[in-house]
Amino acid sequence: MLVIGSCYLNKERIPSRESEQYSFSVADWSDCYHDQYGGSWFFLTDFEGRKIRVRQFELARAMFLQNAHLARTAFRSNGLSGLANIESGGDRTLIRFNRLSDYPASNLRSRSSRFHLAWMFLDQQARKSFGSIFENWVKRDGSAWSFEFKPPDLQGWTISAFGAFEENYKEHFFEIEEVVSLHNPIFDYSNKIEIYHPRFREPLPLVPPGGKNPVIDPVDSDPDLNLQGLPLLGRRLDSITDQRFSFTFGNELNIALNVDKRRPQVPPTVNQDSDPRKEEAGVGHAEESGTTQELDYGINRTDEGDEQVADLIPAESTARFKLFKQVIEELVEREHYRAGEIRCYELPWPNTKRLTALRTETGKPALFHLATLYYSELPLVVIEVDTESLKKNHALSTLVASFGGDVVKGIRNVMQACSDDGVRWNKRVIKDHCNVFVLCKHPHRITHGNEDAQVRTPDEYHQAWVGILEKRVEQVFIIFKERTDQSSELQ
Repeated sequence: MLVIGSCYLNKERIPSRESEQYSFSVADWSDCYHDQYGGSWFFLTDFEGRKIRVRQFELARAMFLQNAHLARTAFRSNGLSGLANIESGGDRTLIRFNRLSDYPASNLRSRSSRFHLAWMFLDQQARKSFGSIFENWVKRDGSAWSFEFKPPDLQGWTISAFGAFEENYKEHFFEIEEVVSLHNPIFDYSNKIEIYHPRFREPLPLVPPGGKNPVIDPVDSDPDLNLQGLPLLGRRLDSITDQRFSFTFGNELNIALNVDKRRPQVPPTVNQDSDPRKEEAGVGHAEESGTTQELDYGINRTDEGDEQVADLIPAESTARFKLFKQVIEELVEREHYRAGEIRCYELPWPNTKRLTALRTETGKPALFHLATLYYSELPLVVIEVDTESLKKNHALSTLVASFGGDVVKGIRNVMQACSDDGVRWNKRVIKDHCNVFVLCKHPHRITHGNEDAQVRTPDEYHQAWVGILEKRVEQVFIIFKERTDQSSELQ
């Protein structure tokens, strides 16, 4: 999380706006050297002869210290052996996490994390390099400690980083502030790799006795950071993934999770009538005397290419879809609008025990309706979940958003998170994939004026919905334009 040039707002890291990006392949690299202030560095050379300077800590952060759990492991005497053991036999290799390991099983849902763990455990150079962090730490004398480690052979690796071109009296070089991607073209492993964690469970829902599920209150999915707070042992992790970094490999690995499904449970029902109790996230090791969620900040945990995020399944339209389609069609007839597509899909199957999305009359996942449109040439997405198909009353606002990056992947991840959270919007996931978003409440079917309450006619409800969406679309456009103008002023 600590990166040179960054600013921080609560749990959000704001990268430097003044640095420039440089990508290169490593032709050669030097041993450690120290500057006049005691900082430890490496000099790398690319195939064009340009020199690149990188702090040892920044390279180790990107290469190994990708979350707090791996950082703690690096400074333990038993290192990776304290996390997991390697069992090899025939054409299969098993990475078996120890029962007392404090590495969270939830990290293994990320394909990127699994590839990274396989490399650290099975590549001898990587394993030795990881161990050198502890070895250099225990060798320190009584003076100020300067972080050092011995990296694996980097020749042929591709590195992308942000920094600045510096010039001193001897040479011109690029100084790295933040490494944003590492590509290792060398590591290969022929055996099938399986990873087993004793606490990794796929939900196996059972029909509850008496037909009633236990009811639980909703959990705060975005607690505020409290650096003085002590995490409570057994509390959920407040997991945040910095989307800016990636670690890739040139060779495809055959990696699978060895899932123990021997603990079926009756899934609880989240009380939709209750608002989440505001919580805090603390840092450090969780303890029995703690009170907060544990902040689990990490990099290289994106689900890109992961089997957990499936393609969206098209579905037949419903009466609710027809109403939504009519509202969007009227909206895009107005000034400054341009029409896109309107489609209907199933919500993704939930990966958690919150199975609200499946509690429909048909037993299939609830549907959602997706419209793409343009306002003043800004592409927007409007998503409406058909909560009327759920057995129990359930309300959810309409999402109006300007997605960034890979829009298809972003929509899949947002809807997967919605399904995983019991058909609730996960604002953190939305923020990860959207430039701007707002949530839009539906119009009331009953109006309360000075006189008695009146029920809106279908046409009145239709017009009210169009008017509300129009205001929210304009709001998204204004916020997007303001942020774009601010970025232009800072450059």
